[in-house]
Amino acid sequence: MKTIKNKLFLATAILALASCADNTYIGDQEPTVGGGAISFNMGTPALTRATDNHTPLNNEFVVYGYKTISSTDYTVFDNYVVKWTTNTAGTTTSNSADWEYVGYNSKATTPVIQSIKYWDTNATSYNFFGYSLGTGTGGNNPSHATASVMTNSTYTLTGTQDQLATCYISKKENISAPSNASVVQLDFVSLMAKIQLGFFETIPGYSVKDLKFYTTASASTSATAPALYDAGQTASLPKEGTYTVTFDNDGNPILTWAANQTNGTQANILFTQISNDEFKVREYKETASTTDKLYIGRASNEATKTEAKPVLPNPNGTALTLKVDYTLVSRDGTGETINVTGKTAVVPAQYTQWKPNFAYTYLFKITDEDLTPITLDAVILTTDQGNQETITTVDNPSITTYQKGAIVNEYSAGNIYVVVGEGTALTVGTNAKLYTAATTGSYTGGITEASVANALKNGTMNNNTTPTTWTVTDASSNTLTISSAAGLTAFTEIPNTDSPTGVALTINGAIFSATANTTYVFEYIIPTYTQASGTYVTNTKYYTDNTGTTEVDTSGFTAGTTDVSSYFVANYSTPASKHYKVIKVAASN
Repeated sequence: MKTIKNKLFLATAILALASCADNTYIGDQEPTVGGGAISFNMGTPALTRATDNHTPLNNEFVVYGYKTISSTDYTVFDNYVVKWTTNTAGTTTSNSADWEYVGYNSKATTPVIQSIKYWDTNATSYNFFGYSLGTGTGGNNPSHATASVMTNSTYTLTGTQDQLATCYISKKENISAPSNASVVQLDFVSLMAKIQLGFFETIPGYSVKDLKFYTTASASTSATAPALYDAGQTASLPKEGTYTVTFDNDGNPILTWAANQTNGTQANILFTQISNDEFKVREYKETASTTDKLYIGRASNEATKTEAKPVLPNPNGTALTLKVDYTLVSRDGTGETINVTGKTAVVPAQYTQWKPNFAYTYLFKITDEDLTPITLDAVILTTDQGNQETITTVDNPSITTYQKGAIVNEYSAGNIYVVVGEGTALTVGTNAKLYTAATTGSYTGGITEASVANALKNGTMNNNTTPTTWTVTDASSNTLTISSAAGLTAFTEIPNTDSPTGVALTINGAIFSATANTTYVFEYIIPTYTQASGTYVTNTKYYTDNTGTTEVDTSGFTAGTTDVSSYFVANYSTPASKHYKVIKVAASN
């Protein structure tokens, strides 16, 4: 399986601190042999070597640095300003690569004229980090963001989205052996994230065109420009405000956000209209001129996509909804159409915690189950360090599947997580089940959500063997067989080793370990709610009415004694509906 290559090359700056031969010292402790003047060297990472990294920073950044001696921290660079000037490297001992800090005014609480600094090899460690306001740098620019004075653990950046869009932040770089220090790299990344939407379909015999989108849940009409909106209609998406930057134990920046003005949030994210070049003509009987490409793609790696849109980091996460209309066009030459309206997908908040310098692509797959569902088929997160994808279905409720790593058209062997809605608790064997699917020959229609549903409903069942199977046969004697599968277990947390954000995510769902070259099917069952009878049964959930909306508090009930005949219980033997997600796992490389 190929690794997704659509990296987001937001310019990354590197700060290097080089050691020079010198006998002078800082503080009141003389450095050992090997200490010298600290200078700044702006290097270039391999992935962006063609970029002049001083340009996005507008030739300036602010650095904070401290040393540790006997468990006590001492400030070395107190919000020092570092400026780039071409062809000045080597003109002073504090300038080794066109970056200079000596002689400028610092941005400390009490500004000072900055002086030269030297390595202190008596220190057990040094730590450095910084920020740049980018093209907003320079206090006379009214459009720039503002920054607080950095301490050895935190600082803030405040502004509107446009102002914050020019900002860059760095990791905290630790030097544990300053006596051997020669070069230190401090990586800057854009404060902004980017998101992109893509659409494709897998409906046998039909093409999909005329995508139209809603901007809110209450919108009465759709438009051609795509949009995602806050599912809770609480306008919780960051629009401006203050980001507090701290660091984890590995030096990675951790952002928290707070709106500081009444209009600091927004209810939706609006994209520009999809370019005609993104639509395709692929199948027999589809006709269109080369300038009139009407149909969306038919595979995730050929999805019809929007342009990437910069967004502010969203550390709190927000459940986001896509609501869409579209038209199905028969590919048999009849021109038959089916208009589908008002179909929605909800992406759980845990998968919208956008991080600085990350790119996310949400791919929506239109499937054929009842000719109505859409599937959100992947949140692709790309950085210089790795990829993350999630997959969500949209058949009310949404079903999200997620696996750490990149997905092209199929998953890889390994852990796959399943979440229903925004985190419905799943009970394996009751409302959540797992199957495998396989075909012989060229089974008509292939393995889709609709064909699976049909096989489980109308197929020949064999429960005399393990696993239990359901088989249907087409007119050419080819078969589709669905088999019950073991290994699905419930979870309440995605651990940090597997999560898309690198920290544990608290959310309900189910997990299974996928085998290579296998097609799985997840089934979610919505029960009916029927009148209870008799007395309370331990561990049984009771509801106030037949909608299952409000659960009864049974903490004071006594088993075999408390009358429960006025309540309702979930009935899975006569379900209200069943919902499916086909999960294809690639063959091993």
